[in-house]
Amino acid sequence: APVKVAEPVKEKPRAVFGVLDTPEGAKIRGQMLSWMDPAYQVMEVIQRAPGKLFEYPAIKLAGNLAYDLKEPVLYIHTKGAFNQNDCQAAIRELWRREFSKGLDKYTALLPAETPAIAAPFVSKDGCTWFNAFVVNPEAGQRISSRLPLFSDRYIYESVPRYLGIPAVSPYRAVDSNTVFGLLRELLTQ
Repeated sequence: APVKVAEPVKEKPRAVFGVLDTPEGAKIRGQMLSWMDPAYQVMEVIQRAPGKLFEYPAIKLAGNLAYDLKEPVLYIHTKGAFNQNDCQAAIRELWRREFSKGLDKYTALLPAETPAIAAPFVSKDGCTWFNAFVVNPEAGQRISSRLPLFSDRYIYESVPRYLGIPAVSPYRAVDSNTVFGLLRELLTQ
């Protein structure tokens, strides 16, 4: 009988998942892991409420992993554990659609050997709205060595701009006036 050779098993890409340890955070965690676990090797960074370190520990870990492993890493978090403006469920649904099949759509946007971050929503000045992004190894090195702990949680959406890392998107640039329109548009496709 002919010998059958098995195809090599491709490792799943890595994702760093920031989780806020609240009842709502636990519920969101379960929902998000239902689509993340099949597609990624997920590393969770669980932070007790009120989460005074904000997104720092998980972004730092994503940067360290990307740099150390020399591969792109997804950074994502339990958007809406505090549910401040009632759009978090829609954002998580978009993340599911964008990231549940892996990172290829986003890694294709990342240049080789140049720091860059790819995200669904990017402003012209480098803000990654809603803050889920793919970090390449070169950007990971910059995050690993330069990311400070900010006291304002909103600054974390500006990590690329703050660290001088170009941010790219498969969609048009957004600002505070257009980001929710693009979110609605993408969710109705």
